[in-house]
Amino acid sequence: MPSSSGFSGTTVLIVATLALAVFAASARADSVLLFQSHPFAAPKAEFAVSRNFSDCAKSAKQTSFCLEYMEYMDLDWEVRYRFELDRLTQVLLLTGYVMEAKETALKTLASEFFLAAMKSGNRVLDVVSLARRKPRDRVLQTAARFEQMGLAKSDLVYVLFEKKRYGRWARTARNVRELMLKMSPFTREVDIWVDKNGGDKLLVVSFAIPRATLKLKKEWAKPQKEEIEKAVSKIPSPNRNPIFRPKVSTPPGNPFSRGGRSHIGRL
Repeated sequence: MPSSSGFSGTTVLIVATLALAVFAASARADSVLLFQSHPFAAPKAEFAVSRNFSDCAKSAKQTSFCLEYMEYMDLDWEVRYRFELDRLTQVLLLTGYVMEAKETALKTLASEFFLAAMKSGNRVLDVVSLARRKPRDRVLQTAARFEQMGLAKSDLVYVLFEKKRYGRWARTARNVRELMLKMSPFTREVDIWVDKNGGDKLLVVSFAIPRATLKLKKEWAKPQKEEIEKAVSKIPSPNRNPIFRPKVSTPPGNPFSRGGRSHIGRL
């Protein structure tokens, strides 16, 4: 069998997707690492006291800490750590875009992740569904055409999921949406796309755990709902004070912002 180094990064990822038909790994309940040694939902305070990170919330337009330089996958990156409710929920890697950098990232990530979908504008290629219904050669041809179309428009997102938490139940998924419901809620999602920064292009790699992030928001919302109900119960009478509104504390920023949301969630 030829070495994977002779294939494109997308081909390597699709082969990994096709192999999931017989993949038998289970979703282990070990600690959930979002990126490298950083666990999901790590407190923001841990980054604030470290000299290695700078507060880049203003430039990043979201609660963030940045690392100006990191070597990862034999490439040089700027790293942005994003937070929801003062907990780490997303890590973004940014580097100057060249085709070789994208190929290196795709091939390297194929050891831990598989390609679930590609998105370009309003069009979506469901690789999971395609792999279930079509022979390997047809899957590769269809994916290559879709990729070329997206790259020509400079509008293409690769959506990858973690193999480790694939689980035996997910093997029966007929498409990517069904797959998301059947996989462990702590499955990492990696989105890869090319972004424009003025006249330059950036390769962006995003690490997130969308379902766990949603759970984090819901857990915060529950006590807020209870506080609202408690405040409402203390209103003397709507007729006597019709404009009274309970005051409820909220954390800085909007906890329900779009940052860190899954690309699949917007399909």
